[in-house]
Amino acid sequence: MSALKNLACQFVVLTFFASTALSAEQVDEGPRNLDRAVTLYRQGNFVGALSIIRPLATSGDARAETYLAKMLLSGQGVQRDAPAGLALLRAAADQDYREAEFLLGAAYASGEPGLPVDYVEALKWLIIARAQDGLAYSMLRDQMGAENVATATARAARWREDTDRRKVQAALALGNKNEVSDHLTRLADEGLPAAQYELGLLYAAGVPDGIPSKKVPGLMDFLPNDRKAAELFLRAASLGYPPAQSRFGSILYEGRGVTADKAEAAKWFEKAAAQSEVSAMIALADMLAAGDGVRQDQGRAFTLYSHAAGKGDPAAMKALGESYASGKLTERDTKLAYMWLTLASQIYRKELVEVSAKEADLTRLGLVELMSQDEIDRAKNATDMCLSTHYQQCGASSLQ
Repeated sequence: MSALKNLACQFVVLTFFASTALSAEQVDEGPRNLDRAVTLYRQGNFVGALSIIRPLATSGDARAETYLAKMLLSGQGVQRDAPAGLALLRAAADQDYREAEFLLGAAYASGEPGLPVDYVEALKWLIIARAQDGLAYSMLRDQMGAENVATATARAARWREDTDRRKVQAALALGNKNEVSDHLTRLADEGLPAAQYELGLLYAAGVPDGIPSKKVPGLMDFLPNDRKAAELFLRAASLGYPPAQSRFGSILYEGRGVTADKAEAAKWFEKAAAQSEVSAMIALADMLAAGDGVRQDQGRAFTLYSHAAGKGDPAAMKALGESYASGKLTERDTKLAYMWLTLASQIYRKELVEVSAKEADLTRLGLVELMSQDEIDRAKNATDMCLSTHYQQCGASSLQ
């Protein structure tokens, strides 16, 4: 028997012991009647357990879904139905229930009807289940190449990001601001950087510390808490969350809730810009262009503006247009200036930022007086090409 076939056989035995251990860790979760069902299950009274577990699983309880899945996969008290069992495991795993995640990993490692053996996917689910210290993970990892382990790790990271994003979006969708704050606080305490960031925004706006208004009955007076907001942004930034890195950089630059430190702000902008966070690219470009808190580097500032403009940001487009108009960061080119300023104005107006749109228009109108009709026509054609290619073909070649 090959090493991998032997590994699959070992997983059948290992799954029972490991999933039992995970269940023991989570006995206090869920309603009390489900605890009773778990007791019956462990005593081998599958019919009695099923009568409690099935309706709870139908209502979406992750723990009940997991136990019903185990019964369906092994034929305990019910007719064996692997596809239905696997579907329940996925439903429970989508709620980030550890035992279901582990069992999915075991299922992919050992194989189930309709589920081919897939060791990369198996390792992914074991990572998601936070089982890297366990025997199951070690058995798989030792049989797989470094490239496959890296692929499984990347898949797990993407799944975690998507799941955390859904949790935060669900919290933000709650109608009551107090409920939103409470849910985000719980998620932030669990270590979700997106929740820490969103909660930081609420503290910056003063929502969690709001009090009934003394001036207008029925309304709230919001009390911004810059210190708390800065603390939350730093927590999320330290976990590598780009929006928080950019926001914390802004806080350091302005000295809100922390001591102002432009050099340190630039470091956080660098981290976020490296992950293509547009707001950080522009903030860092502004600092580099002016030599504000950092060594002046107009060439790099221009490059950062260009990257941000390529992602459709009007502030970067306006900065590029002004640069081409003045020749400050690059060679003067009235046609490219016209193009970028036109695009910036259009986007600003869609976003109802009328002041910035008028500023772009004013600079562009000043250029028109210096341009021939042919140059204006070529600039307009370049604008159309840049827009039609989603800002990817916007250089000198678009003016031909």
